[in-house]
Amino acid sequence: MCLVAVLLLLLGRAGTGLVERARAGMSDVIAPIMEVVSEPIGLLSVAVNDLGAFLNIYEENVRLREQNLRLSEWHQLALNLTKENSALRELVKYRPGNEFASVAVRVVGDSTGIFVRSVLANAGHEAGLSKGDAVVDARGLIGRVIETGHRSARVLLITDLNSRVPVVVQRNGVLAILAGDNSATLSLKFRSLRARLRPGDRIVTSGHGNMFPPDLAVGEVVAINDGEVRIRPLADLDRLDYVRVLTAYDRNIADRDRIGTGAVRNTGHADRR
Repeated sequence: MCLVAVLLLLLGRAGTGLVERARAGMSDVIAPIMEVVSEPIGLLSVAVNDLGAFLNIYEENVRLREQNLRLSEWHQLALNLTKENSALRELVKYRPGNEFASVAVRVVGDSTGIFVRSVLANAGHEAGLSKGDAVVDARGLIGRVIETGHRSARVLLITDLNSRVPVVVQRNGVLAILAGDNSATLSLKFRSLRARLRPGDRIVTSGHGNMFPPDLAVGEVVAINDGEVRIRPLADLDRLDYVRVLTAYDRNIADRDRIGTGAVRNTGHADRR
């Protein structure tokens, strides 16, 4: 190897052109080989870069999916809060004519069926609810509490077969009993034979019997057929969410406001036409 090195050194000094031609010839031989070899190496490099970019895109996609899921959860929460806020805002607008204490509760169960019309509320004794308390929503009366637990209460809807509500027709002061029959409307019973009712007449609680506070909106007359009067509830009993339980009111109001035998509060005389 030393001899070869010395020989190459001498040849380089003796003839620079010979070495350059040999180097060029070697380059001519190596260049095509390098070109062929560099092609797959370049492709491999591009593939590696593409793979890295794909992995980055995949990681970004996973991150965006997680972020989208979190945003979807927040969006759903915002919708629920908006709905809850709207329901509560609508609920607090309802103001019956008498002073009373009330508790806002949420309907969490519906056992409405062919033979029963009742719902379950998420508050009970601990919130001050008692059996017999009237329950209203933003539009009017929906029923009364029939069972209470520590944290739950069952509400019998006014459309139930066992529901009876003493009512009065606002327009003419006619006293009657509103009876449920497990259908979407109610029947007006025990009204005066002289009563003249018409569709659109508004029905409110009379306060008689101290079952309900007086002047709670209940429904309106929608049909009169062969002497049968049907009342449509003002409350949407199929879409109950937040409701209010009237836990205390002056039960002597109705007695104070009655004027004479058979008279109705604020009417001044008995059943007028």
